[in-house]
Amino acid sequence: MCRQVSGAAFWTNITIPRKSFHVDKGEMQIYKSSDFAERGFCATCGSTLTFAYLGDEEEIDVGIGNFDDPHAPAIQPDCHMWVENGLLPYDLTLPQYLTNSKGPRAN
Repeated sequence: MCRQVSGAAFWTNITIPRKSFHVDKGEMQIYKSSDFAERGFCATCGSTLTFAYLGDEEEIDVGIGNFDDPHAPAIQPDCHMWVENGLLPYDLTLPQYLTNSKGPRAN
């Protein structure tokens, strides 16, 4: 389901306490995407913002690309989830580039 919502092979997010989450600017709309979950999206542009299990008042998943500074020290991935549903193998041994594949290598 994350691939269909994000249009990508995976969606990178962090799980935070719901009480810590707030939208600084704009308006978030909620879409009940299944019998067990809802997703928040930007009411202006439609970008995916959040994922939450229905009835879970404790936690919410927030896409890291939505933060003003997605490289902040507090935002550090610590695991890969739902790998059995992965579209492609995520192979960290493949060449990595700082920009596009014609640019300088990162590894």
